Amino acid sequence: MDNNNSKDFTIKHLDEKSKTHNLLKQELDVNIQEQVLVNKRILLLKECMKEIPNTDPQFAIVKTQFEMDTIELDELILRQGQIKNKIKEIT
Repeated sequence: MDNNNSKDFTIKHLDEKSKTHNLLKQELDVNIQEQVLVNKRILLLKECMKEIPNTDPQFAIVKTQFEMDTIELDELILRQGQIKNKIKEIT
């Protein structure tokens, strides 16, 4: 009976490990997709900043959004590294 419980525990542990691995891979995929979108938004904002005179009140709004998106991209890249490290730990 103890041997059976040990096998059940091992199977459950491996199953949980596999689920965790799959969830982390999915999170990594979503993270990369978000990075692509934020990068595109940053490029659009850069173009807008070139076209809007810096004396225009809209320029400050666009610049602020650009700075916020740059911070968001940095955070996404940092999180990507953390997820990759967790995946390495599991495998």
